[in-house]
Parts: sequence; C-alpha cells; structure tokens
Amino acid sequence: MHELMLKFFGFLRSFLQFMKIVCLFLIILLLLYWIQNLTNAQWSWIAFLAPFFDFLLEFANSICSLSFDIFGTVFELKYLSAVIILTIGFFVMNLLKYLVSFFEGVYKSAHFVCKKTGEAVFNAKLQHDASKHDKKIKDYSVAIKTQLSQKAVVQKLSISEQNKLMTDFIFEQTGVKPKEVIPTNLYCYNQYDFYGFEKIDEVIDILFRIINSKAPINAAICVQVGDKPEQLGKLMTLNNFKKITMAADTAYRYKMNKIQKYDISPMGVFQNGENTIEIHEFVEKA
Repeated sequence: MHELMLKFFGFLRSFLQFMKIVCLFLIILLLLYWIQNLTNAQWSWIAFLAPFFDFLLEFANSICSLSFDIFGTVFELKYLSAVIILTIGFFVMNLLKYLVSFFEGVYKSAHFVCKKTGEAVFNAKLQHDASKHDKKIKDYSVAIKTQLSQKAVVQKLSISEQNKLMTDFIFEQTGVKPKEVIPTNLYCYNQYDFYGFEKIDEVIDILFRIINSKAPINAAICVQVGDKPEQLGKLMTLNNFKKITMAADTAYRYKMNKIQKYDISPMGVFQNGENTIEIHEFVEKA
C-alpha cells in the first residue's frame, strides 16, 4: 500500500508537470492564432486547435469584450484575457504540484511515525514476551572448581578431602548433592543443579560463605540459569577464583527477581576460542 501511494504521488507530480507544459504550449499557439486572425492568414497546421481556442475566446470575451483599432487593425482584448487565463492555469498547476509534494511529505512523515510506533509496540511486546518467558526459567546450575591454597599445598593436604568437606557443607545447608564431581591432582570440579531461581539469594549466601571462609581451598564459582552446560563450561575455563561469576543472560534473569540481595558488577568481555562471553559477578552490597 505504501509503495502504491508513493507511485500515486509520483504520477500526480508528473501529470501536473505535463499540464504546465501544455499551458505554455497553448499560450504560444494562442498568440500565433491571434496573429493569424490579425493578418487574415489561414494556417492549416493550427486548425485542429481552432475549436478549443474559439471556445476559450468566447469565454474570455464574456470577461473582457473591449477592442480598439490601431492603423486599421482591430485588437480584441479577449485574446489577452485568454492568455491571462492560460497563464493562471500554469500557476495553478504549479501550485497544485507544490501541494502534492507537501501532502506527500505529510504522508511520508505520518507513515514513518506509524512505522516507528508499530515497531516500538512490536519490540515492547517481544521484550515483554521474552521477559515473561525468562521469568518462567526456574532451574539453574552452579559449578565450583576448588584448588588448594598455597598454604595447604605446603602442608600437603588432600584436595579430595578438602573438596568433600565443602560438598558436605553445601549438602547440610541446601540438601542438594553435587550432580558430578571430577577430582584431579590439582583441583576438583563440582556441579549442582538447583530449582527456584527467585530464591537464588539463599544459595548465594552459602556460596559467599565458602569464598569468605578460612578453609585451605580457593573456589571459582559460576552460576548459569537454564540448561546450558556448554556456557557453564566456558565460564569455568576462566578460573575466576574467589568470585561468583555468571554470563550476561544469568545477570539479566537475576534482575527480574523481585528481591535482589546482591549487586551485579560487570567484569568485562572475554575471548573464549572463537567466541566472546560477557562476564558479570555477584557482589555483596555495601
């Protein structure tokens, strides 16, 4: 419809421009027709317009029927009136052309406003639907990588034993056992699955107790909303020890919670292979 309206305005402009040319052409021919009648000549090539000119001159004569004689030649002012009528027609066509351009501009502006308004409404609906969908995501995962502190390494403590003490503590506080534990000589990887993201602050409280404890281990903790094991794995490769980190989607989901006990601070954008990942961290409010 929009393209059709633009073509319609273009057609009107072209038509009015053509009519302006026609008016100029008729003025020139009318002057020649006047000369023909003054000289009593007979130009056959102008005869096809004689009926139109005679009608126009009759109308002009009703407006101004004056005439005067100069050296035996009668000059009738109806010809001059007819020229003025055609000249007015030319300027009327020019005015109409400007009006068409004006209304085309009004139409384009209105169409632009309507389009942007429609896009804004559509985007708002998409955002509302996305937020509504995101709020439905209740499950989340917590991955914890533990390694011995420098003092514990000197004391030759066991990473497995220290990690077990941590998992036992988490189980006592939450009733959740790790989904998997991957022990190595250097670190242990633990993953937990939780449900109820609206109450994640209760879990974050426990995780901060782990980070701030005097236990002989350091912990890198990552939180990921939904079922995204690959993204959780990418977070863990960054080894942000003594921090509770998350990707942008988890930070966005946390901000939808009605109660937010912790602040979220951006850490930056990190390169992970060919991909980049935006990292945030939970921080305790001052």
